[in-house]
Amino acid sequence: MLIGYAEKHAETQARLAAFRKGLDALGWTEGRNVLIDYRFAPADPDQAQQFARELVALRPEVLVGNSTPATAALLHETHSIPIVFVGVSDPLGSGFVASIARPGGNVTGFTNFEPSLTGNGLNSSRKWRLVSRGSR
Repeated sequence: MLIGYAEKHAETQARLAAFRKGLDALGWTEGRNVLIDYRFAPADPDQAQQFARELVALRPEVLVGNSTPATAALLHETHSIPIVFVGVSDPLGSGFVASIARPGGNVTGFTNFEPSLTGNGLNSSRKWRLVSRGSR
């Protein structure tokens, strides 16, 4: 797992705790039936690339990148090991996926923003406001 945040940062630790809790709920317990190698590279692209190389050399079954720079570093190192991204705002614009519906390649994941949904979200909120105004 390549993490683009400082290891000791409270938010990083909270996210990792939530990740571990989610894995545990699915029956995957770190140290028992799943091994996770962590690398932390906050704001240093060269270090992220070095860590990505190290992680790929371990030949894991899957890689996880939690930011755009971390995912880019992993993708630069492998096109065969599956990569799951988390917290990437524009995976399509970053060139990580062919499309949101069908990512293709060895990369998939979770985006924290999907530009194509913005219009629908705005439409829905406008409709909601009209309805809520009419019901007052």
